[in-house]
Amino acid sequence: MHLLLMLACSAGTMSGTDADATGTDLPDGYSYDDAGDSAAPTYDRAAVETGLQQAIDLVLGISGQPIVDAYFAMLETADDRCPTWYEQDGNVFWADVCTSDAGTEFDGYSFYYPYVDADLDGSGTLWSGDYLYGVATIVEADGTLFHAGGAVQVLTGFNPGTDPFATADDSYYGLSQIIGGFACTDPSCAESWPGEGLSPDLYVYTVDYPDYGVNGAYVQGGISGLSESATAVLFDDNFLYHEAAGSPCEREPTGTMQLRDADGTWWRVVFDTPDSGALDEARCDGCGTAFLGEEEVGQACLDFSSWLDFEVLAW
Repeated sequence: MHLLLMLACSAGTMSGTDADATGTDLPDGYSYDDAGDSAAPTYDRAAVETGLQQAIDLVLGISGQPIVDAYFAMLETADDRCPTWYEQDGNVFWADVCTSDAGTEFDGYSFYYPYVDADLDGSGTLWSGDYLYGVATIVEADGTLFHAGGAVQVLTGFNPGTDPFATADDSYYGLSQIIGGFACTDPSCAESWPGEGLSPDLYVYTVDYPDYGVNGAYVQGGISGLSESATAVLFDDNFLYHEAAGSPCEREPTGTMQLRDADGTWWRVVFDTPDSGALDEARCDGCGTAFLGEEEVGQACLDFSSWLDFEVLAW
């Protein structure tokens, strides 16, 4: 009898289609608000041009040199005990977690290599300068900070094969590469891009032939932290040099540039200058075609003269 009553009660509860076991009403389905497709971002030509121009004017002045200078300034507070140094095949590095007698804390690993007249790519160009890699944090007793999470190299070069009268004092190639993230509060950083809140990941190559009045630059990579309206700018295969050296156009480079605005939208500008061959004079105007995704939205006109009028090296 008790079993039949239990089954009857269970059957009665389960037979209701609008209530669960506790008697609570159940929804009969889900509905979604269909707001339709959101409006596509509007192309603000002036804002895109302003943000890209800021990056163009800054990029050749950004190099790894402030990082190298700050690193060696911090090492002046090291001692014979801290950090522990190692050398292998001419490469010098330290790896430690310690505090020096001056009160500076070293934590991590850092590798440094000086180049002196090194032919790095077999082209005959002889490079000299600094290469620094680190995953390390250094904090001085007064709180001055250095943090490395990547690598920088700053090199100058010349090619005695193409110019037999050139020496290291006549260096006309410059190369700066910044990979990863860095932070420092040393004066050499405070007065340069780290102190301005910029985060570059850049490869910059410059050429300067002062005797011939010819120079140029190649830029690949990006900069973030520029401004609220230009949170990041990317350079993609941008090469610009004087017509006297055979350039099809010295008013705009090869490649593309991209800008990310405050809303996170990426605007891409494609320039007309080809990697090789001629360019119609009317199209050599400093303007590129702007795109949102694959949709053409207008133009962006920019001034690249700063890439052609620097002296010796951009930095």
